[in-house]
Amino acid sequence: MAKKPSKSVQRDPASASPKDSFWVQLNPLGSLQEAGGVVRDSLRKAPPEQVAFIVISFLAVVVAIVVCVALIWKGEYVLGGVLAGVVVVLLGFGMWCISRMRSQQTPPGPAIKSPTAEWSRVTVKVPIEPDKLNELAGQVRTVRDLAKTRYSALLRDRKSPPSQTDPDSVRVNVFLPDTRNVLDGEVCALFIPKGLHHGMKNDAERGLRFRPDEGVTGRVFTQQQPIGTRRTSAIEEWEWIDLEGTGGIGDNKFQLTQVQMRLIDESLRWIISFPLMVDVAGKPHTAGVLNVDGLSEVLTPEEMQAIYHTLEPTVKDFAKRLARLDKCRITIAVEDIAAEVATSTA
Repeated sequence: MAKKPSKSVQRDPASASPKDSFWVQLNPLGSLQEAGGVVRDSLRKAPPEQVAFIVISFLAVVVAIVVCVALIWKGEYVLGGVLAGVVVVLLGFGMWCISRMRSQQTPPGPAIKSPTAEWSRVTVKVPIEPDKLNELAGQVRTVRDLAKTRYSALLRDRKSPPSQTDPDSVRVNVFLPDTRNVLDGEVCALFIPKGLHHGMKNDAERGLRFRPDEGVTGRVFTQQQPIGTRRTSAIEEWEWIDLEGTGGIGDNKFQLTQVQMRLIDESLRWIISFPLMVDVAGKPHTAGVLNVDGLSEVLTPEEMQAIYHTLEPTVKDFAKRLARLDKCRITIAVEDIAAEVATSTA
């Protein structure tokens, strides 16, 4: 004789009979819970007139139930039973509608992280106060004097020193981001503040401006790494020089506009570009760029590395002075926005 199955055995929903399918789909308890969620969400997001309708409807059902109980209590079984039946039918119809809506819903897709990408820099707020600007200008002069001394010593140490050695051909300039035109759509433009240069005699060249990642200066600002480069025999070609023995951080092409190329001194032969790093909440940011460059005489990679290592501690001290000034944060955020699905009604 077959053994009677235990009551603890779970029935497979897929094997439910057609007779049971309606009640399985209806799920009164789940429908009531979902109805409560719908009411709660509606009260949060709906306009005042819809909130009033929901509250009045709920109170009407409660009042109808109380009247049913009172009528039955007083012996009005027929009238009370009819009213109770109407309430039950309305509640059942509401649960059925909710279950149909639930079965037709599509599961939500994965959440979109927003923003999806962000680029940020903390930099010095410009314009800088005159007294602090003069202090920085004195430090720029110190960097240039140190660079000139090292440059002259390197040329004297050559087996065949050049016949013309001009230490004044060594120049220093500092580029800081200008954020004053951000409302015009320009996030920032790197420029040379008045006084933060030494040895640059060309007024037009001092007016150079670079966007982030544009030219050597813009590349150092975005990548936060030092870059060395020198001009080759072809006047418009530049060779990447590894300053730290790390193999470099990019290709040899530095994006420049025609206007920028016309403003750059034709005698420029080499550039050593330092990122001016400041720490904010333990995170390093490039607040600006300090360039040391030279005219006329082309240096070897080893000579450029020697100048870089000589100046590195002094440039770090200069960056610490910048860190004590008022600062601002530049942020570019890219946020994904879901496309609006066009709907039409027949």
